[in-house]
Amino acid sequence: MAVLYLDYMSQPSRAVALFCRFNGLAVREQELALAKAQHRTPEMLQLNPVGKVPFLKDGEQVIIESATILRYLATSRQEQVPDHWYPADLKARAVVDAALDWYQSNIRPGAAKLFWHRMIAPEDPNSQLLAQQALTTLQNSFRLMSSYWLKDSTFAAGKTISLADLLWICELEQLQTLQGAQQSETLEELVRPFPAVQQWMQEVKQTIGPEYEAVNQKLLKTADRFVARKQRRQKQQQGAASSKL
Repeated sequence: MAVLYLDYMSQPSRAVALFCRFNGLAVREQELALAKAQHRTPEMLQLNPVGKVPFLKDGEQVIIESATILRYLATSRQEQVPDHWYPADLKARAVVDAALDWYQSNIRPGAAKLFWHRMIAPEDPNSQLLAQQALTTLQNSFRLMSSYWLKDSTFAAGKTISLADLLWICELEQLQTLQGAQQSETLEELVRPFPAVQQWMQEVKQTIGPEYEAVNQKLLKTADRFVARKQRRQKQQQGAASSKL
């Protein structure tokens, strides 16, 4: 059985896990906690010298990079995977490939860097500027999603769900954590000016069904902890202010 090494706090990891679960693929999930550097132990680096997740071990072959893993699984398990995920027709496939490539330099840097500078390293002296730059990238991505990718399509690459939708949606779902930021728009507030993006997110979640919540469970629990931390800080600040009166 193939083994998928992943961390459920990793956006691309969740995308691959969703694909495997939804399509009932015989792939065992092996969690590696990035926060504990479990992906960089000597044993793991021997398997995957790049030292990142997700990665897939299928027999003797080790496959890295989430989009490549998704393409590999869709083509190597094509008897189990419906064609719409990664079409055999080359023109339709090219649209999926373009959406996958576009994500890497648009949605991902915008959302991932916004998450990092708002939630993980907000005290860094440059975080405010870097978060604003990431937000601009993300907003530009939303505009292109609305005016190009989703203009005449329900999903990223057409009328049916594809590999690209999974990477897109998991990247944006990470921004649920912004509810716990000291100063930041929430995901809901960020997408509100872009109804096409809102509708697309709903369509993807409805299409995936219960597996979506299951794969994102750890992320959502983490988001709740961020919110609780924010509330504790606010109470402390209120208490400190009251004591000065």
